[in-house]
Amino acid sequence: MAAPARKRGFSVVIVAKANSSLFMCSIDSSKPARTKFASEAVVKKSLEKTYSCFRGRLYIKDDAIPSIFAWSVASPNRKSPRKRNYVVEIPSSCPTMDNLATNENNKEDTLDKEIADLRAQVATLLEESLILQETNKDLIKSFDEQLRNQFGILKFKESDSDVNFFTGFPNYQTLLTCYNFLNPGTNRENIAYVSSVTDEVDFMCASSIESKGNKPGKRRKLSTLDEFFMVLVIMRLGLFKRDLAHRFHIHLSTVNRICISWVNFMYLKFGYLNIWPDREAIDKAMPQSFKDKYPKTRVIIDATEIKCQTPSSLVKHSETYSSYKSHTTFKGLIGISPSGHITFVSQLYVGSISDRELTVRSGFLKLPFAFGDIVMADKGFTISDLLEPMGIGLNIPSFVGSRSQQNPSEVIATQEIASERIHVERAINKVKNFQLFNQVVPLSLAGSLN
Repeated sequence: MAAPARKRGFSVVIVAKANSSLFMCSIDSSKPARTKFASEAVVKKSLEKTYSCFRGRLYIKDDAIPSIFAWSVASPNRKSPRKRNYVVEIPSSCPTMDNLATNENNKEDTLDKEIADLRAQVATLLEESLILQETNKDLIKSFDEQLRNQFGILKFKESDSDVNFFTGFPNYQTLLTCYNFLNPGTNRENIAYVSSVTDEVDFMCASSIESKGNKPGKRRKLSTLDEFFMVLVIMRLGLFKRDLAHRFHIHLSTVNRICISWVNFMYLKFGYLNIWPDREAIDKAMPQSFKDKYPKTRVIIDATEIKCQTPSSLVKHSETYSSYKSHTTFKGLIGISPSGHITFVSQLYVGSISDRELTVRSGFLKLPFAFGDIVMADKGFTISDLLEPMGIGLNIPSFVGSRSQQNPSEVIATQEIASERIHVERAINKVKNFQLFNQVVPLSLAGSLN
């Protein structure tokens, strides 16, 4: 089909091919031949492809004429869309100025009411906050009173006499200094607690502690300071463990575990201390009475015995029986300096051991003596033959032997030695002031008694 359109003397012809492709061509309408129609084949021959300006553009020859080609099926005409009438619904009643003013007043009244309600709520919350603050103060005060009334070191720390009575330390600061030296750790990481009374040790390494600083398991009721205090009370007053369980509100088995664990811990910590002073320190602290009479004295030794429960085994009974105490005992060696300071403490041995054997087995002879030192002891310590090869003298009271009595010079010498040896008796009494060692010790504590 050709649809002529006049524009500047040219007609536009739309040429349709068999494959439905269309070509738009301009035909000069001034020539009469251009008004005719030709067949589709003629038009095809009239087309000439050129690449002069645009690639693939088609130009029509001068002698080309319009042609008739097959019509394509036209789509049915569509009805033009209906115009929509937009109707604005007008409300039945439009607000008037009076209604608007009334609404504004109502809004203001509502806001005022809400503000008043909020103020009332704030006032109520402030009142409740004050009540809670007072309640909190009362609870803190009550808690502090409970802490002060609870049996523990915090209850007695302000009283030096009470601290001395329960622990043997002169005051709370001295006890705290000893506790800090032991250093059980912030979370007990330095103590190996026994898991049962069979002394199975539960070692807890630092890597097993949680990030919060607590060990896994149930939280312990007593602090490490109160555990230390409880062990001191056991040694100082010799209280029964059931009594302590009620005092500290813990189980009896917990008392046993804490006692054994802390005693082992203290034994290891105190065992590293070197309490043996050198010669210069001895001379510097020596009392004048020793300087005048026994200036070369290095140490005063004596044996002490602690009564223990009678074993059921006859062999153990004979080994622990002491003829001196007429009871089954454990025996140990204690040495003090002339100034009265304890400088040597041995392990405990069976009560039947002699003073001589006790001196040898305790390791006393392996101490670093200076040549010319003198050891002061009771007459039962027949160890002069052991000391002489070391260049050490022995000062003991003289023996009566086969004589009926001592001569006057021996009596005076014995009295002078006894007057100086009284210091070692006082040191032993310091140990016996801890009632655990001044009563019959149960065999269950034999493994931890040292």
